[in-house]
Amino acid sequence: MSNNLIARAFRKLIIEPLKYGKRNDYDAKKYWHDRFNKYGDAIQGPGNEALTEEENWKMYEEAKEVFINLCRKEQINFETSSFCEIGLGNGFYTKILKDLGVTKYKGFDISDVLIPRMRERFPGYSFEENDIGSEELTGHYDVITLIDVIQHIVNEDKCNFALSNIARHLNVGGTFFIGPLTETSKRPLFYLHGWTIEKIKTIFKDPYFSVSSPIEFRNGYLTTIKKISEPTL
Repeated sequence: MSNNLIARAFRKLIIEPLKYGKRNDYDAKKYWHDRFNKYGDAIQGPGNEALTEEENWKMYEEAKEVFINLCRKEQINFETSSFCEIGLGNGFYTKILKDLGVTKYKGFDISDVLIPRMRERFPGYSFEENDIGSEELTGHYDVITLIDVIQHIVNEDKCNFALSNIARHLNVGGTFFIGPLTETSKRPLFYLHGWTIEKIKTIFKDPYFSVSSPIEFRNGYLTTIKKISEPTL
């Protein structure tokens, strides 16, 4: 085992849990503030710290192809649909949407350091700091994406709030993209929790929502959810 690997394991298993962790949660706002300050615009910020920048880019490019193909399968109209992106990272998916012709866009992220960067890079887009697990979204959208975010919501109450939050702000007839989902529910690290498709279905219930069959995506699965009608209270 290399010295770098040992040092990273010590940091992830001992140092960072003491700094950011709680028994059933963690200080996500501080953790992502520090992480994105550390990596700047590098894809290691939202990506896998154990991989090189080149390895991360390869993984993200493969994910891009899966995402775009799924958008086409769902017949997303990029030019007319209103988009909401939750979790901005280094702007990887924001740029994809921009290149695909999306003009009606709003992005949300928990990290205060990302919002100024995104406003500078994408001046025609709107951005807002928001903790999806505890703060209500603003606006209603035809398409909402939650990609590489759900696994970083480790508290079940916050996960339930986040998903219900999205369900409330998705237009009838709209599509929600979510991933990666996992086959089993588990929390391997203080800032990671795998959530299953069964968990998603506890919030997005028939007959108000239709959940598609998941497809392989990164280290899990990507799925879409259509809003058929507005749930009755």
